[in-house]
This record gives sequence, structure tokens and C-alpha cells, in this order.
Amino acid sequence: MAVLSYTKQQLIDDVRRMLQEKTASRYTDTDVGRWADEAVMEIVTMTRCLRTSATATSVSGQDEYTIPADAIGAHTITRMDYDNALLRPVAWDQIGEHADSKQALTTVGSPRLWSRWARSLYVWPVPNSSKVMKIWYAKMPRSLTGTGDSLTGLGVPECYGPAIEEAMLRRGLLMAGRQDEVQKAWEREQALLGPAADKEMPDATPNTSRGSG
Repeated sequence: MAVLSYTKQQLIDDVRRMLQEKTASRYTDTDVGRWADEAVMEIVTMTRCLRTSATATSVSGQDEYTIPADAIGAHTITRMDYDNALLRPVAWDQIGEHADSKQALTTVGSPRLWSRWARSLYVWPVPNSSKVMKIWYAKMPRSLTGTGDSLTGLGVPECYGPAIEEAMLRRGLLMAGRQDEVQKAWEREQALLGPAADKEMPDATPNTSRGSG
């Protein structure tokens, strides 16, 4: 059992108290509920705390594959397998240097390398058959639905609850024109996240190319 529990309604109630507006007057529950979704997305994107995997089937003659819609970006993909064999990641602008000198980038065969670019993955050599590919990546959260839906239900650790509330509070302070308090809320949020706010994937090769995804 979790030490703490953060439901959508509890997040709304806590932030209303912080804004000294316990009942809906300036802000509707729809407004504050949207802040909750925005704040969860912000924290999950910063911490990469949601991880998953996905599979697809390669297409003969095709080297480009779109990443899953729920992936934060291609730069959060940390591993790729082809037919149960681990592929080696290389930077997008260096893939030619890692390819065999006598082979073109259009060479077909069994892939050995993969690279990220935008919201796509490229493999080399170009696949010559249909095989199962698998990737591991950081994903985006779904929205909180009913008032009883919780961070636990999203798979988000409860330890991020206080930081999520501070991110929600910042949105309310901005809408209220309380600019002098916004920076303090952001600083509290960062302090609550601590090392988890590091945007680098700890299990990713540091010199891989982010692309624009």
C-alpha cells in the first residue's frame, strides 16, 4: 500500500487551499483539473519516471520506423532489439562513420545499428525481411479521468505528488497575476524533485543524438 495517495480530487482540493480559494469562484474544477494533467505531464517529462516497451515488425526495404505515439521523444529510447539481437545505437550524424566503408547506407541485410531522428528510428543495414523489433522508452502519462483517479493509477510514483501540486499552483498564480510568487513555487517544485529532475536518461549513452523528437 502506498504511503500517500493523490487522487485528482485531492490534488484539486490541495491547490485550492494553497490559492486560498476552497470553493470554485475564480477557477472552476475543470480549470484546476486541467492544471493537474498539465503538471503531471510536466513532471513525467522531466523525470522520465514512466517506462515501457513496444514491438513492431520490420518491413523489407524500409529503414525508417515511427516511434510510438505515447513516447516522450525518440531521445528517451534507450534500447532497440531486432529479432532478439541487441542493436548498437549511434548518433544520427555519425551513422555513416560506423557503417562498413565498402557498404552504402542503402545496403540491405540484418540490421546492426540504430539511430534516432525527430520522432523516427532508423536501422542499418536496411532490413531484408520481416522480423520483430522491440524498443524500451519513456512514455507520456494518460490524463486523470474521474475525481477518484490517482497518480498510482497513472503509474506515477506518489513521491512526485508535492511537486505536481507546486506545478499546478504556478498555473493558478500566473492566472491570478501573482507574478512575484510564481518563481518561489517553481523553486519549491525543483527542490522537491531534486536529482529526479535531471533531463538526461541515466541508462542512455550520453553522446547519442537527440534529433528533434
